[in-house]
Amino acid sequence: MSTDDTSQLAPPAAPLARTADNVEFDAIYAAGAPARIAKSGSLDPDDLETLLQANTFTAKAAQFSERLRARHEGKERPLPTPWPSLNHALTGKEDGGFWPGLHLLVGGTGSGKTQFALQCALAAAQRGVPVLYVNLELAPLDLFTRLAAMLTGQKWSTVWNGVEALRTHDAKGAPVNPVAALQALPFHWIDASRGWGYDRFIPHVEALRLHYPSRGQNDPVLVVVDFLQLVGSPLKGAREELRERIAGASYQCRQLARDHSAVVLAVSSTSRENYAKVSGQEEDEGRQPWDGD
Repeated sequence: MSTDDTSQLAPPAAPLARTADNVEFDAIYAAGAPARIAKSGSLDPDDLETLLQANTFTAKAAQFSERLRARHEGKERPLPTPWPSLNHALTGKEDGGFWPGLHLLVGGTGSGKTQFALQCALAAAQRGVPVLYVNLELAPLDLFTRLAAMLTGQKWSTVWNGVEALRTHDAKGAPVNPVAALQALPFHWIDASRGWGYDRFIPHVEALRLHYPSRGQNDPVLVVVDFLQLVGSPLKGAREELRERIAGASYQCRQLARDHSAVVLAVSSTSRENYAKVSGQEEDEGRQPWDGD
């Protein structure tokens, strides 16, 4: 499913299910504190006392303890990647993975960042986890080709170039219908162009949550941003520098991860002169980067 209009994803017919950590705080604001702040330019002492009392360990410790107990008992789980060794590295156990939050995937051109992100997204969708792919670089046909080729065990470039047709079996010979398989997944993408403002992240994730009302508020969804440097500014007629746009996008991603239990995987490119800093070693003379196929 592709959309750049949240109304196509889900009608705003029900109140948004936010994480329990934010419900009481939002209720306080709904009672009128922002209006009084805007009118007077300062916070009323009664409002300040109420806000401070809402976020104390006296009020929250039992709730936080229950969340940790649920994680220990496996009732609340991270989002697994397709690789047990990576899951173990992330959480210390093979059935681990990404907890909700902002996770940066940094690498050089052609190092396989998009392919890695797509493999994570496909694995999540196959587990029934709603996926929102903010597609700032790939054409929709490219996105489909790469995902379909993963299911059939083919090199996506040979299918895209017409060298091979999509197979009807996977790499082990088991029958597979890649079209039907992808149609059945909770995988959504935003066909975004360069200049897509970072203020659009939160409304789209809110729409994703509304589209799956039966999903628990602490059950993660996956948001992939591909890639961070192409996110635009929401400021009309203004030009933000790249570092300002990245900072704005990162802040929005952290906020939606916190408020909507989202695992945000943000792809970020690094310049060739920074390859050594990213990899921890100097790049070999004349070495060609992996093409990520």
